[in-house]
Amino acid sequence: MSSVPPPTISPDRIKGNASDGAKELLSNPAAFFQGRQELRTLPVFGDDINRRVVVTEANIKAGPRSHCIALLVAEYLIDMTNGGGGIHGGCLAFLVDCLTTLALVAYSLDVDDQFFAGVSQNINVTYHSPAAAGDKLRIVNYTVAGGARAKTARCEIWNATHHRIVASGSHIKMNPSQPSSKL
Repeated sequence: MSSVPPPTISPDRIKGNASDGAKELLSNPAAFFQGRQELRTLPVFGDDINRRVVVTEANIKAGPRSHCIALLVAEYLIDMTNGGGGIHGGCLAFLVDCLTTLALVAYSLDVDDQFFAGVSQNINVTYHSPAAAGDKLRIVNYTVAGGARAKTARCEIWNATHHRIVASGSHIKMNPSQPSSKL
């Protein structure tokens, strides 16, 4: 579906103390978000973007369960722009969505001992400054709250080339409710 090959990063190249299982999932964001191949009949939205995201660090800062934090750092080299030559705001919102999800997955695997990807309840993005083609983004994500029903993460997208913040955001995810049977 995509002509861009996924990044060739092995899980052992991801810095940090996250478990090997978490690093394995984080090592290929495109594969994680593609879902089950047999269920797909159409291309996956944002696949080309996720193929260029490289996770560089995954840390779990331990403490009492309510104070544990998962930190996930990734890089993205901008190679697609809007008509004005800058990265599109929709692309930035997409990065907030996907990378905070990966931070929450790492948290759930290493702190809750279970898999949680959830569904989005709320995403908020603030745009601070532009970034252009060729600029490298450093995307820092960390969990804020890890409750049983909902989890929250924050994201800061930094222009590593020009040393300024481009966007920031928050993302609340929840377990989807089960459909009720009306027989």
